[in-house]
Order: sequence, then C-alpha cells, then structure tokens
Amino acid sequence: MGVLESLRADVEMGYLRSQRELLHGELFGDFLEMAQHLLDEGYRDAAAVIAGSTLEAHLRQLCVKSGVPVEFESNSSVTPKKAERLQ
Repeated sequence: MGVLESLRADVEMGYLRSQRELLHGELFGDFLEMAQHLLDEGYRDAAAVIAGSTLEAHLRQLCVKSGVPVEFESNSSVTPKKAERLQ
C-alpha cells in the first residue's frame, strides 16, 4: 500500500512527468548521435532526415507541453502542422 501511495504522490507532484521528459531527452540525444555518425560516414541525406525528424518531434513535444496546438482541421480531417507553422 505504501508503494502505491508514494507513486500517487509522485504523479501529483509531477515527478513522473520530469522523468518522462528526461527519457525523451536521452532518446533524442541518441537519434542525434546516430545522425552525426551517418554524416561522418558520408550519408548526408540519411543524417538530415534523422536529425530533422528528431528535432521536429522534440519541437512538437515542447508545443504540447506549452499548450501550443500541433494539428489543425481542414476539410473535416485533422492534419499535423509542419514545423514552420508551430507557433
């Protein structure tokens, strides 16, 4: 019972969110390291795709955290905004 109470307290205080953000940061760092390795090996296009998509995913998560909409409705469908439209 004590473990559940501690878990609930951690959730209420936002500790689990910060640990989740740390995990995401580690993953983004790993993907950027992969992009750097590809670039070092001469695979510029692949490096650009990995780095660009990683940075856009991180930008989207920052927008969600800050309450900035990352999608819009058009023609009765939901479409994700491009990175340059996230403001």
